[in-house]
Amino acid sequence: MGDNVGMRAREGVSSVIVAIFILGALLLFLTYYYLITNEFGRTVSNVVSMMSREARKGNEALKITGAFLTPSGIVLRVVNNGSSDVLIHLAYVRDCGSGKYLTKTVNVLVHPSSSTYVTVGGTFKAGDKYMIALITEDGKVFKRDALLRDYVSILKVRNNVPEELRDYQVLVRLNRTWVGWGYVNPQGNDIYFTDVSGEPLHYWVQRFNYLSRRALIWVKVPRIPPLGEVVILLHYGGSNPYKPYYGSPYGTFYVFVNLSQYVWGHLAGDATYYPATHILQLTDDVKGQLGYLYFTNAPSEPVGFVANFTFRAYGGTGADAVWLGAYDTTYEGTREDVVKGGYHFTFDEYQDRIAFTNSTVDNGAPLYSARVTNIDNGVWHNASIIFWFDPTTRSATAMIYYDGRLEINYTVEVAYSQINVMLGKGMLVIGGRTGGLYNYHQLTGIICVRKYVKPEPTVTMLELP
Repeated sequence: MGDNVGMRAREGVSSVIVAIFILGALLLFLTYYYLITNEFGRTVSNVVSMMSREARKGNEALKITGAFLTPSGIVLRVVNNGSSDVLIHLAYVRDCGSGKYLTKTVNVLVHPSSSTYVTVGGTFKAGDKYMIALITEDGKVFKRDALLRDYVSILKVRNNVPEELRDYQVLVRLNRTWVGWGYVNPQGNDIYFTDVSGEPLHYWVQRFNYLSRRALIWVKVPRIPPLGEVVILLHYGGSNPYKPYYGSPYGTFYVFVNLSQYVWGHLAGDATYYPATHILQLTDDVKGQLGYLYFTNAPSEPVGFVANFTFRAYGGTGADAVWLGAYDTTYEGTREDVVKGGYHFTFDEYQDRIAFTNSTVDNGAPLYSARVTNIDNGVWHNASIIFWFDPTTRSATAMIYYDGRLEINYTVEVAYSQINVMLGKGMLVIGGRTGGLYNYHQLTGIICVRKYVKPEPTVTMLELP
């Protein structure tokens, strides 16, 4: 009798195993049948949901971390946090509004501890909500609901130096090959940027020409790892939820002052702003004046910048200078040739020279200079200064342009480097001075400073399958 009971128990267990096997096979068959034949979309969605719940415990390492709409279809960012390769075999997308759906064979391999992009080709509409499911080769399912508000281009930003970059301004160039021209607003005011998690980024559209298919856009990227890459997203073709706060040069650049509107920064000494004429006057044509526009910090992470401003000197007897000071401990007591911890980039009409200096005495010898005789001719001149510090060699390089012409290109070796520069400390100052001789010294237009490192980061449009 005991043998009979044991036999019946074993038969019961076998029946359960067979039933589970049949049920699993049936579920897998139904799923593939409906996906392949493109019928009963809602039934497929139910099957996908059920299988997703069952597979969740064994599939936690694989996730869809982003869903983006592009002109060629939906792009999914997939992360594999597991320890083995995963082959994504099929993709299923259902429009939550209309119920329409499609399936695609994708066959994308995701390596362990990595991410990749899966493109589901098709025609999808901005503003619609979709349920998206990816099915692996072994039948596991993971899904995501996504409201696709606009189209997206995926950009890869690569740091080319072994130093972390923080809040760095990168230039995005759009040309005729960009696929978004048929979807973007002709004014470009629907453009904005986010990181891959959807956090908005500061940006400024410097130039946008819809007819010639050209655009220049600056984007401030919060962090780019040493010799590493980050991905940012260019959004277009929908509504812009972040303009004007994020779409402004004031939040994008390290310093941006538009003197036709107001002065941002601190005025000191004899400096005066005249809003009626949009002129910031550093000195009158009076003897013994000093005027400053200063900012309490100079660029760091990296230590380096590109600075542009417009100035003129006129009206007196030929002295003294306008200069940009960077990484000085203080502006007080500084002059064109009196540096306190940093470097000065000077436009000196008295000595008829443009100079790069770390002198600490009046009329001190510069590190390098170029002779220029027309600084005080009463004409507005454009100054452009590029400076960067190389932490590997501990050298510093200055390039000074005057009215578009390169006048100074000089590298300071380690023995002459300033400690403030090495530490990324100090101020940013534009100053003007008169001595026994004098001139008006004035600024107008745009004052713009952005961070700089050489070689600069590269920005490329990600090529998707």
